[in-house]
Parts: sequence; structure tokens; C-alpha cells
Amino acid sequence: MPPSASNLFSHTGLISREMSKVKPTCKSRRASHLAQLSMALLLFATAACSRATPAPTKMPTSTPSPPPTANTGTTEALQLDTQTIASASAENGMVVGTAAPDAVQAGLQMMQQGGSAADAALATALAQVPLMLGNFISYAGIMELLYFEAESGQIYSMNAGWDIPRAENDPLSIPRTQYPYTGSSRPSGRTALVPGFMAGLESAHARFGSLPFPELFEPAINFARQGVVIDDLQASFMATFEPVITRLPETAALFTREDGQPYQAGDLYRQPLLAEVLEQVARQGAEYMYSGEWGREFVQIIQREGGVITQEDLDAYQAIWSEPVSTSYAGYEIYSSGLPGFGGVNLVEAFNLIEAAGLREHGHFSEDPESLFWLMQIARASVLSSLDSGQKGALFPGLELSLEARLKKQTSLMLWERIQAGETPLFTPKQGTANTHSAAVVAIDSQGNIAALTHTSNAYLYGGSGITVKGVYIPDPGSYQQYPILSAGAGNRLPSPINPVIVLRDGQPVWASACIGSVHYETLQRLASVLAFDLDLLQAQQAPSLLAPRFEDGLVEIIEQVFPGELDQEVLQAVREMGQPVEEIPLTFNTYALGRGVLAAISIEARTGKLSGAVPAVFGGFAAGY
Repeated sequence: MPPSASNLFSHTGLISREMSKVKPTCKSRRASHLAQLSMALLLFATAACSRATPAPTKMPTSTPSPPPTANTGTTEALQLDTQTIASASAENGMVVGTAAPDAVQAGLQMMQQGGSAADAALATALAQVPLMLGNFISYAGIMELLYFEAESGQIYSMNAGWDIPRAENDPLSIPRTQYPYTGSSRPSGRTALVPGFMAGLESAHARFGSLPFPELFEPAINFARQGVVIDDLQASFMATFEPVITRLPETAALFTREDGQPYQAGDLYRQPLLAEVLEQVARQGAEYMYSGEWGREFVQIIQREGGVITQEDLDAYQAIWSEPVSTSYAGYEIYSSGLPGFGGVNLVEAFNLIEAAGLREHGHFSEDPESLFWLMQIARASVLSSLDSGQKGALFPGLELSLEARLKKQTSLMLWERIQAGETPLFTPKQGTANTHSAAVVAIDSQGNIAALTHTSNAYLYGGSGITVKGVYIPDPGSYQQYPILSAGAGNRLPSPINPVIVLRDGQPVWASACIGSVHYETLQRLASVLAFDLDLLQAQQAPSLLAPRFEDGLVEIIEQVFPGELDQEVLQAVREMGQPVEEIPLTFNTYALGRGVLAAISIEARTGKLSGAVPAVFGGFAAGY
């Protein structure tokens, strides 16, 4: 039987918790500076899951939220189960993913057959693409990996992000895609960037894999050939993006049945061209998608559609291995992605600020208004990653805020003084923001090796270009990252906020996670719940969540956002009285997709080595172990 993308979007309400009543003890004042920011990447996976297995853990609720507003023909009509946490415990090995339970099971089987954590995570990532029909994750996308090697006790960081074409000398003229897609946008091959997924996969396997490279592809090939039953969610995606996916003949052929009609919910969707690409990569290696046949056709089609990627760009692509960034906090060592990305810098800086603020001395931020207020300010310091040196100098004169400097505790101490004085960044434009999509995988094997991986298309579902190459959908990340591309420069790696995490205590791993969606906010909240407030993994995943804020155009003001019933009204009112606006916004598919993150995590009990895994099941998250 082929897997089905069975819909988990049955609305059952939001979290509500009893919280203590704590009066505010401090005030804030708004900053009076304006600046133009360059990037706000939301990596998010709007995925239906492919066949659920064990019953996930249910979170208690006392205050159901109103159902999403119906909007026929769009994802707004979907209902979300925001309460279910998929969890598992195990003694030997485990895989946790944010989407596609069948892919997670395939990764676990790789591990049971003698594969390493790297083999399991990479096989899972490969299988997620055909199971999710390639609409928000793609083999022409990117990935980042954080890896703990048990034998050496070392942690390694791999960046296989976008390379900017060498001939992209006018990025501000890259056409924008307007969403929801109306057909008014000007599709262009210039929105494509040089992908890193397959190069990263091959590089990670070469360093840490133990199974033969072709074996990693077997589950994905089978899913592509056997097909996936289209569910209501995927059918709505196809209907919404019909003008995009039928624009070019080669793409229209992928999304049209033999009778000439578009695919509908319940249809079996096979991807034979995708299977052929995977078979070729399994035999020839990633070279097939760079200097090989696929790569040459990719260049031809992108240039035909007005793009500037050349064969030289593909030939030069390499995954970057670098030292992970790290900091110490409360007896833990926290590691995340190294440069040139900035996601790890954001996380390290945030925990240095949490230490400077002494949040551990207060109650959990869901119960203590002061903790919540200052966590909001600390989380927003991540906006510094989107500013150039001149903008940072205007905001914080005399303070060195390069990525390297922001890793230092002393810098965070000085920054904390400015934040307390009300000099925190309180603004960002919508420039550079998109509802983008990804999937995350965390795996630990019986030897104690750990892989934390996120891969993404950085595109809104099918994107706006409608370009495919041999069944592989080509994302359009350039359509909303014109300023980041300009800042990074032609021919260079485009920095990203991806932030996989591995935490050690006394040299032994106790936590690993990877995130999609609002990656900084979600990772910070869940990890702070564990490290600063002593919650266990499941409690942390169940805790109320602060959404990504709303930035008012032209205002030096940030509106923090929560879903109705998520936080106690007295806590919210106390935060408002401290000077921080907070709004409750309706729960819909789009508000969840734009505001929340989804964290896949594994915790390791230091004394017994017992493994616990948990991930929100809202978009098909799943955990499995043995």
C-alpha cells in the first residue's frame, strides 16, 4: 500500500495553563531609531503527514480557541490540531522529524540495519521530499547539519546553503513574487539560487556515514515510484498554485493526470522522474546534480527563464564545514551552527543575555510577567543579524556587534545594559519576509552519535516561478531576499538563520534539536524552558508559546503576538503595563505558519542514557525509537 498524506488538521483547541499572579517590577521605553533591515527568514513546513503510527501524547486543555475562519480554496479553511505532541522513548536509537512519519520510520530502519545517526537523518530527509510532494522541501533546496561524534566527543557544523550566482550583479532588480499568487507576478529564473542539498548530503555521508551511499536513497526512490495518496491539504496547495504549476509545459505535465485533469484529493500521485534523478545520484553521486546531466539541464532551463546561474556556479559549489558556535549556561555547553550562518550566533547571544538578565532566578516566562517581558526583548536582539555595520552603529554607538563579537559574553553584558535602558531594536520592515518552508530531523544512534538537520526550499510552497528540472521543483528564494543577496555579494554563500542545537553537560550530550518556522523564537523558548527553568522535554513542548512578533511599517514598535488562551490574561496585562504591546490573534493556518515554529528534539538522561523524543504533530511531526 502506498503511503497517504493523511490529514491531521482536526482542530481541538489551544493550550491553557494556570499561572501565578506576579506584579510587574520594571518599565521600558521605546527606542526612537529607524533602520532598514535586510532579512527575516521564516523556515516553516506546512506538511500533511504520511500515515500516523503510535498514538501521540495529548496535552490537556481548558480553554478551546475559536475555529479558523473558513476561506474556501485556500489553506485558511484548514483546521489545526495544535495540542498533540508526538513522543517516544527508547534505549538504543531514535529519529524525530517535523514531517512525514513514513520518512522517520525509514530513517530508523537505516539505523537498525547498522547505519549511523548521519545515515538515519539523511535518509529521512531524502524520503521527506517525495512524501511531501516536493512543494516545500526540494532536492534543489539547502540543508544545515550539526553532528556529535561520540568517539571523539567533537561537534561539527556543516553549511550547505545557497550560493549566489557569480553573475548576479543587480540583486535589487530580482522580480518579487506576490502572495497569494494572482498571476500578476513576473516569473523569472533569476529567483533561483545555487542549491546545496545534494552536495551537503554527500559531504555529510562521506564524513559520518557507515552504510553504502546508495542505500540512503532506497526509501525515497520507493516512495517516489509507488506514489503518495493526495490528501485535502496537498490538493488545496495544488489548487491555490494552479497558475504557477501549469505555467510551463514540463511542470504542468507533473501535476496533470493522464485524462488531462488536475490531481484531486484521493488520487495516487507518482513521481517517476524524481525517482530517476535519485537513482542517478545514488549511482553517480551528487556530481550528477552539479556537473552531470541534471546540472546541465538545470542551467539551460534557468537561463531560458531569464536566470543568471552558470555551469561554473554549479561546478564550484561545496558544502562548508566550520567550527560550531557555543556558549556556557548554568553548567551546560550549548552548540549551534557555525559561520557563515547567523542562526547559531542568535542563539548563543540569547543565552548570554538570559544569563546577564538572571532569568533563571524568576519563574517560567508563561507565569512570570517580568520573565516574559525580558524574554521578548532578548529574543528580538536577533534582529542585529539583519543589520549592516552602519545600522548597528546608529542603534548602539560604540558597541562592536559583528557576528564574531556577538558570541562573547562581555558583548552581551554591554548589550544587556542597553536593552535595560530601552535601546533594544523595536522595529523591522516586512522587506525580506516570506512564509517559507522546511523540514527538520534529529537522530541518535546506539553508539551515541547525534545528527541535527534542517533542510528547506526557502520558498512559499511551490514558489512563483513554476520551474522544474526532471521532476525536481526549483525554489525561488531570491524572490524575497534581494537585500540579503546584495549584502552577501555575488558568488558568496547566503547566510541563514537555521539553528540546530546540541547541548552537553560534563562533556556528554543531553539535548539535540532542529527547528522549522520561526526558528529563533521557538528554539529559544523550548530550550530556555529546559535549561533555565528545569522543565523536561515534554513539558517544554507543551508550554505556552510566544509567536513571532508583528512589525509595524514605519514605526519603532513591535507588537508581540499570542493565540487566544495561550497565556494568562493577568500575565499579558502586566507585560502591557510594562510598556510592551501584546495582541491575541486568531488561530488560522496562515497565522500559525507565519508565527510559530516546530521543534524536533531528543533529550538524553545523563545517568541512564534513556532517550526521549518529542515534536508537535501539527504538521505531521513524528518520533520513533528502538
